Formats: sequence, structure tokens, C-alpha cells
Amino acid sequence: MLDYRETERNLKTSVKDGVFSSLFTGFTKSYIAPLAIAMKASNSMVALFSSIPELLANVFQLLTINASKHIASRRNMLVWANLLQALVWIPIILVPFIAKDNLYLLLALVSISTIIGQFMQPIWNSYMGDIVPDNERGRFFGRRNFWVGIFTLLSTVSAGLVLNHYSGLNPFAGFAIIFAVAVVARLISAYYKSSMSDIAMQKSSSEEFSLWQFIIKMNRTNYGIFVLYITLLKFAVYIATPFFAIYMLRELGFSYWQFAAVTSSSLVSSFLVMTLWGRFIDWKGTRRVLAITGYLVVLVPILWVVAGTGSAGTSLFFMLIAIEAFSGIAWAGFDLSAANFIFDSVRPEKRIRCIAYYNLFIGAGIFLGTALGSFVVEYFHSMFSFSSILIAFMISGTLRLIVSLLFIPRLKEVRLIEVPLGHTLFHRILDIRPRSGFDIVIIDKGPDIIPRKAESLKKAVKQPKPALPKCSTIDIIKKNVEKDAHKRDRPERQSRLDQKRVDTIMDELKRGRYPKEFRRN
Repeated sequence: MLDYRETERNLKTSVKDGVFSSLFTGFTKSYIAPLAIAMKASNSMVALFSSIPELLANVFQLLTINASKHIASRRNMLVWANLLQALVWIPIILVPFIAKDNLYLLLALVSISTIIGQFMQPIWNSYMGDIVPDNERGRFFGRRNFWVGIFTLLSTVSAGLVLNHYSGLNPFAGFAIIFAVAVVARLISAYYKSSMSDIAMQKSSSEEFSLWQFIIKMNRTNYGIFVLYITLLKFAVYIATPFFAIYMLRELGFSYWQFAAVTSSSLVSSFLVMTLWGRFIDWKGTRRVLAITGYLVVLVPILWVVAGTGSAGTSLFFMLIAIEAFSGIAWAGFDLSAANFIFDSVRPEKRIRCIAYYNLFIGAGIFLGTALGSFVVEYFHSMFSFSSILIAFMISGTLRLIVSLLFIPRLKEVRLIEVPLGHTLFHRILDIRPRSGFDIVIIDKGPDIIPRKAESLKKAVKQPKPALPKCSTIDIIKKNVEKDAHKRDRPERQSRLDQKRVDTIMDELKRGRYPKEFRRN
């Protein structure tokens, strides 16, 4: 187990890795569809660039389960995957120059890059789950995603400006420049991953279960219901997602810089609120944020329809920027809470398998949603005075609402949260995540238990050692103590144990020792 200083070093290095990974993403992900459009791809073909790579990647991700049994080092696996992914983008840069009409070759290369990225995703999630302390996940990933958002924004806008500059000269030269920068960023990302600690993975043969066993129990487990919800929501989302770029570049005739401006507005808003969402998750739990944002994302495609049918020209451009800014706020909270929900629901030794199954279902939902969206756009083409893409947006929004109404009420909180009990005999009731039953630990706030000052904890009168709480996993135990005697009538203003002490207490609990600082009522 890592000590406090080593953990802090790894967390800082992970943020640097995230920064350069975000540069790779910003220079590539948003500009695959524009490259296909520049190569004269049809609407259906452009949609395939959003669905086929994801579907194939998530199917191949099942290989991660067996590969994880033979992985000697998760860190080294991640480093080599980054290097290989960077090399794949070299032929992608050359395709428009040596095989301009071969869209299927471009699709194959993009699929290989996506497969490599998705193959290492469960390994990365498992690896980071062992590095980030449980009680810091919301804040850490909120902070990390804040910097990721900033540099994704900078790279996305920069790429748009580069393409806009070269659009009148040689647009493929512009794509070559931004993809080359992405390759360098991915190589630097691999370097930072290599400098992180190599943590042995927890392995347990008793935790193995097949995909079929997972499917059978899906509707009866909290994590299974979560997977169903995200899968169906992604199905609804991807009825519209592949067509936003087509709608802006072809239907509205936006330039590359306008496309970048609309796209980056969601990135700006997302990194501005990411840290706030992280704190809110740590305070109120993942389910609360998932529920709030699950309904907010319903509005995004509907607002696009309203703007597309009621505005034009400059007013439409600025309206879409505002809509995408709202979209960034909603999706920032949703994605962060969904990621934390997985960490909180799944034991470390089961993460790779559960995340691989999760992504397989997500890939299927994305593929089927894109297929339905393509059918709607082609079937209703020229049937109305407005674009058939707007019909796909409306169907997407409606299905998002239906899915959220059906599944959000069925989800249960799995994160340890604090529930204030007001001016009662108890200060906090701590919900320990149940895996083999439900346990509650109550910390008395009476003056005979809690000393006057935080620094007097060690001088507290020793009490008989109580039995450890019977729970399979204790995520964290928090205890509030009063700063001064004159604040005793204001229990809501109390200081907390510092992070280092909490980590020490957790170590003692895991070793079967009961920390003397705590007294169980």
C-alpha cells in the first residue's frame, strides 16, 4: 500500500498525464468527422465513424479480462498501449494524401486507435482506483477533469483555427498538423504514466463470473441497473450525437472556427463546474448528481431543435454556443458521477471485468443508436421544410427522458455520505457501503466523548475497546470535533481530522485494529 507522500506524487503525475492525454483528445476526437466530411463522406458514412470504432473497441475490450490475469504490470501495459496508439495516427495523417477516396481505410485505422484506447480503459480505471483514496475520488477527479477540460478546450480551439487557416489552401495539410501535435502529446502522456508507481493488482479467482451470469443478474443488482440505464441512455444520445457536426458544417454551413467555437463552449462550461460537481458528489453522493444531471441532458437536443427552427444567422450561432455551454455543465456532472458510481459499486478485484462488461453494453447502445439515427435522417430526408437531423434530435431528447424516468428512481446510493441529524443526541450517522449486509456506525456528539479541541484527541480518556463494525469494506470513517468550548452550541462549525490522519485510521481498521480516537456508541 502506498504511503501518503507516494500517493500525493502519483496523483500529481496523473494530472500531468491527463493534461497531455486531453491534448491528444482535443486535436483528434472532435475532428475525425470533419476529416471524413472533407473527404466527401456521406451522412451515413460519417455516422459510422462514431459507431463502428466504439462497437469494435468495446467488443475487443472483453480480451482485457483474460489479459489482466497475465499482466505483470498495469502501468507498463498502459505505457505500451499509449505508444502503440500514437504510432497508429501516423498512417492516419497520410491517408488523405495517398488514399484520398479510401474512407474505409481511414475507418479501419481510426477503429484500431479506438480499440487500443478502449482496451486499456478498464486497466486504467482499475489502476487509478487503487491509487486514489476512496474519500478523495470526487474531489480528485473533479480537479483532474478541470485541467483536462482546460487543455481539451485549448487544443480544440487551436485545431479549429489551424483548419480554418488552411481551409482555403489545403485543408488536409491542416489536419496533418493537428494530428501530428496529437501524436507528440500522446508520447508525452506515455512518459508521465511510466513515472507513476507500479501497484500490484488484487486478483481473486473466486470473483470471476461470465458475461452470461452478469446479464442474468443485471436487473436484480444496483450495478446491473446502472449499466442498463447508461446503455439505454447512450442509445438515445447517439441517435443525435453523430449528426451535430454534420448539421453545423453541412446544413448550417459553419466555418471551422465557428464549429470549434460551438464545440469548445461545452468544454469551457464543463471545466468551470467540474470541481464543484466533484465536491457535491463527495457531499451528497453519486446518485444525487446522477439523478440531477440525468434529467438535464434530456434538454440538450430539444434546445437544438428549438434553435434550429426559430433562429438563423448570427443569432443561431450564439444560441448554439449557449446551448452547448449548458450541455457542458450537464454532461460534466453526469460523466463524473457515473465514473464515481462504478468505483463505488465494484470491488477492486472485480473492476476490470465489470468495466469491460459495462463498456460492451455501452458500445452496443452507441451502435444501435447511431443506426437508428442514420435511418431517421435518411428516411425523413427532404420530407419536411426543415432538416431531418432535427427530427433525430427530437427523438433523442424524448427517449432520454423516458429512460431517465424509468431507471433513475431504481438506483441506490453506494457512496458513504454524511447525513446531518440536527440537534439530536447524535452528530452524524455514517452510511457504510453495504456489500454483505447493511451496517450503520453512529458517532456520539456528547461532551463526554468528544473533547474540546482537535489536538486533545490523543489525551481523551481511554474507553473499553469495542468490537469492529461488521462490514466487508469500510470506505472511510469521518469524525467531527469541536474547535473551542465556546463553539459547542454551534455543532455545524467543527473541524475535521486532516487527510493524513484519516489515512492512518483506515490503515489501522484494515489491519483489524480499532483506532483509539473513535468511540462507538
